[in-house]
Amino acid sequence: PLSVMFGVVSETLQSGSYLQFTVDELFFSNDLLMLNSIGGLALWLDASNVDGNHNSSLNDGDAVGAWKDLSGHGIHLSQSIEADQPIYDSSDNSFKTVGVKDEFTQNLIASDLNSKLLNLTETDTELTIFMVRKDYDINQFTSDNPNILSYSNTTGTSFTAYRAVYGGTNDNKFIVHDPISWTNSYVHSVNSAIDERSINTYHRQTNSVEFYKNDPININKSDVGDSGIKPGLLDGINAITLFDPSGGITIDLAEVLVFNKSLSDQDRSKITSYLANKWRLTITVDSDG
Repeated sequence: PLSVMFGVVSETLQSGSYLQFTVDELFFSNDLLMLNSIGGLALWLDASNVDGNHNSSLNDGDAVGAWKDLSGHGIHLSQSIEADQPIYDSSDNSFKTVGVKDEFTQNLIASDLNSKLLNLTETDTELTIFMVRKDYDINQFTSDNPNILSYSNTTGTSFTAYRAVYGGTNDNKFIVHDPISWTNSYVHSVNSAIDERSINTYHRQTNSVEFYKNDPININKSDVGDSGIKPGLLDGINAITLFDPSGGITIDLAEVLVFNKSLSDQDRSKITSYLANKWRLTITVDSDG
């Protein structure tokens, strides 16, 4: 039988001996089992477990020199320059984040990756990304579209999720630069509001690109790219960058999940429900699962 005392779960075995593990460890194990059951998990960044030890080494306001990948693939993101390290924020215990404040150049990078793990080619086109994020008003934007997440190789960037500049046609919207051409960017149907917390999903398969915001199934058809396989993606992905080394963005991320496959409506709904309940977003997010 299981018993819980002071955050420690004990399971008594038939032999009379017992196992002990923390509630955090129990939740993490259950989350990992659920995500792995879907298959294709390539990257998992969780601000409630930045250091891989349930943030036992972090305090509110600390600079983050490394964000551990919990997927098991070892794509740990890091930054050795202290001035460029993003900030851990646990002031809201129910919405811990790692983020960039005041448009600084803080960023995290994973390089020298196994290119096959995160490849995007004309024949390998499937990808699903979930981001739990908190946005801020950045009305001083005048140029450049700051990156949130990007894949690159030695010749350039092949995939970028970014936020458009303030005052432009796509004012503060969440956009993806998918292939080489910017003409194949896809715009979120709803602007990001000040201090808004949301779950953003990017779903890419052979003949379409779709955005979902807080709802895993219903999408605005005007935001769907359906022109067939997207050409021009770069092979040999060898680096992932989180946030923008050039600056220009203020944003907090609570969780990032990358799947190297096209997830079904059922699986997207399952993950959206998991994220909404975990980060207490059930008021604004369809979280029935």
